[in-house]
Amino acid sequence: MDKNIYSQKPLRRAIYEELKEEILKGELSPGTRLMEVMLSKEKGASRTPVRDAIKLLAHDGLVDIRPNRGAYVKDVSLGELIDVLEVREEIDGMAAYYAAARADEAVLRDLQYAKDQYKKALELGEIGKTVFWDAEFHKIVIMGTGNKTLMELMEKLDEKVLRFRYVYYEKFENHENIVEEHTMLFEAISKKDSTRAGDIARRHTRLLREKIATGFSE
Repeated sequence: MDKNIYSQKPLRRAIYEELKEEILKGELSPGTRLMEVMLSKEKGASRTPVRDAIKLLAHDGLVDIRPNRGAYVKDVSLGELIDVLEVREEIDGMAAYYAAARADEAVLRDLQYAKDQYKKALELGEIGKTVFWDAEFHKIVIMGTGNKTLMELMEKLDEKVLRFRYVYYEKFENHENIVEEHTMLFEAISKKDSTRAGDIARRHTRLLREKIATGFSE
């Protein structure tokens, strides 16, 4: 952890955010025990802020605290992901619909850049950057709506999906179709074709959900 973070925010919060990022990125894998003593030494902090950070992670549903046994990183639930993607399918469609009607030139430039960076990262096999730019592309679509409620709702759902993005890119191959779908969505939004943009976004998420449901059940 960057030690400067300690002086910028409460210690409990800083440790919580770092552990959360490590869990979401898969650096702390499901089943890993979070030992207060070890984490205290690693973070250069007392056990109290570490314990508080673990409680916050448990509240987020990322950690399971077992009486007399300790705290463990929770497993990834396929059922929960499918539930989230069913909701995302409609929200993504709605976001793309309104983004096509409202996005300005700045949003379109950002969307183009994210699309290109995603393709570049994918071609280089850089999973971390691929996941980042995939999420960023969809985040920019949401921002293009100008709808704060939609942004807040998607932020909550994205946290649930992020862990699966890393698993997805490690487990599955042939992601070129996502590049094509991003391009199609970008073109529809650029042309202010709301109906087509909404249809493309819903189809994109639906196909992803179906692929994951089939792939993880095999």
